[in-house]
Amino acid sequence: MNIKNEQGLSLYEAEQRLPNGVKRRRNLLLSEKILPDESWWAASRRGIKEELGSVLDAESRIELLDDTLEVSTETRTSGSYPGLKTEYRCHKVEARVRGLPAGDFETSEKRGDGTLLSSWQWRRPEG
Repeated sequence: MNIKNEQGLSLYEAEQRLPNGVKRRRNLLLSEKILPDESWWAASRRGIKEELGSVLDAESRIELLDDTLEVSTETRTSGSYPGLKTEYRCHKVEARVRGLPAGDFETSEKRGDGTLLSSWQWRRPEG
């Protein structure tokens, strides 16, 4: 999802700090896997709430811009299962999320093994 603010900047996940303290550079727009029998729309809203929920409040508003939806299909070998040919269907959509911090910020997500911390930055869109 390309979450944009009023200045036209896009929200990128710059880095993750795993519960064990290991840091991972991400440099990615927010993304979420679609669950079986779930629409792209529902998966997008769920992903925003899961990833950014620690900085959102009851007044926050999520708006998915349906007219920006792009769907593409790619066939390649799975990164998780070497040798398995896999088809990936990607849905890319622009979103506006009211209530996000104006500057760079950090979120926390409770997991079974501890807390995942993510650093987010507003940047000019890449590519």
